[in-house]
Amino acid sequence: MTTESILAVAALAVACLTFGVQAGTALAQRRIRFIEADNAQLSRELRELKAK
Repeated sequence: MTTESILAVAALAVACLTFGVQAGTALAQRRIRFIEADNAQLSRELRELKAK
C-alpha cells in the first residue's frame, strides 16, 4: 500500500470512530432525558399517594 492509501484508510477509520462516538452520545443523552422524565412522573405519583 502506498502512503496515500494508508492515510486514506486511517482517515476513514477516524471518521467512522468519531461518528460512532457521536451517535452513541446522542443515544445516551436521549436515554438520560427519558429516565429523567420517568423519574419526574414517579415523583409526582409518589407525592400524590403520600397526600392521600
